[in-house]
Amino acid sequence: MIKEEKRLKKKSKSHFHDVGDENLFSSRTWSKLHHLSLWIGVGELLTPLSLAGLDDCPALEEIEIKIEGDSRNQQRPCMDSLGLRSLACYPRLSRMLLDCSGVIGYALTAPLGQADLSLWERFFLNGIEILNLKELNYWPAQDMDLNQRSLFLPAAALLAQCGSLRKLFIHGTTNEHFMMFLLRIPTLRDVQVREDYYPAPENDTITEMRVESCRRFEDALNSSNRHIPD
Repeated sequence: MIKEEKRLKKKSKSHFHDVGDENLFSSRTWSKLHHLSLWIGVGELLTPLSLAGLDDCPALEEIEIKIEGDSRNQQRPCMDSLGLRSLACYPRLSRMLLDCSGVIGYALTAPLGQADLSLWERFFLNGIEILNLKELNYWPAQDMDLNQRSLFLPAAALLAQCGSLRKLFIHGTTNEHFMMFLLRIPTLRDVQVREDYYPAPENDTITEMRVESCRRFEDALNSSNRHIPD
């Protein structure tokens, strides 16, 4: 691991969200920074990295964002997005790991004044469609009472707008209808729903995905009617 990345990881947790701190990085070129890892509490915003002196990272190729916390203790998000749009300033950014598995919430109807996980999912992913990503690993948030970690409609719709995505790894459940949204991505070649959840057992009533559902999606993904640009 390069020294610049080590220094960044050490400081990012304590200073990243306090943009007024005099100890933040001064503006400079991080020419050897290829990978960046961030931790964010649920309900917090992704501060533009440029405000932390990271506006010039010409080699940044991969970013890992881990979000944790109990959304049941939070009000509905007051902003429309976490802030992924701010990452569009990095021209070589092509891989992302967005891990929301540490977020706990309501998979079904939330109490009055709170948001269910589908709304939180929209908040987390809004803006991802403008990034030039080639590969995405995505862990949805979870409802521990239902033992469910699902890809909901907002995520499927937003991911379907990622026009450059080639590889997508989903670490959670979903249903066949939402998976079919992903076929709108013209460059998509490889989709994996990781086997920590799939294929669903026949007595599982939470998700609609079964072995046959996976097979139908795979056939559609590999159909000769899809013309994937090289």
